[in-house]
Amino acid sequence: MFTFCKKDNNIPDVSVNIALHLTDPDFITLQTIGNYVYINGGVCGIVVYRKNNEEFSAIDQCCPYKIEKKYKVWVDSTNIYLICEHCNSSYSIYDGSYISGPSKKSLKTYKTTFDQHDMILYIHN
Repeated sequence: MFTFCKKDNNIPDVSVNIALHLTDPDFITLQTIGNYVYINGGVCGIVVYRKNNEEFSAIDQCCPYKIEKKYKVWVDSTNIYLICEHCNSSYSIYDGSYISGPSKKSLKTYKTTFDQHDMILYIHN
């Protein structure tokens, strides 16, 4: 299953080609729907969120507001939103879509492909 990159933000394009083994202790929480992890990659790091049995989201942590500052978004206490601590813009953890705040733009997302047999999540663009 694929999640396609959004083009309505100003986040720079960087090459992303990551394989996460969900049996690895660092990523085992992704075996449960609704859990997330932060990983290195992208522009400012990537939040990986498990949507359902087959789908994941991979969202760059770089807030599109004042891109030159490279402010990061973080998952809030509800595990539903990504929030920029600097500008207070909020986004959906499900797909990186803009919700509120001065940003007015969605977060950059990366494609995901899940190999259920080998329990490997591929994140790429």
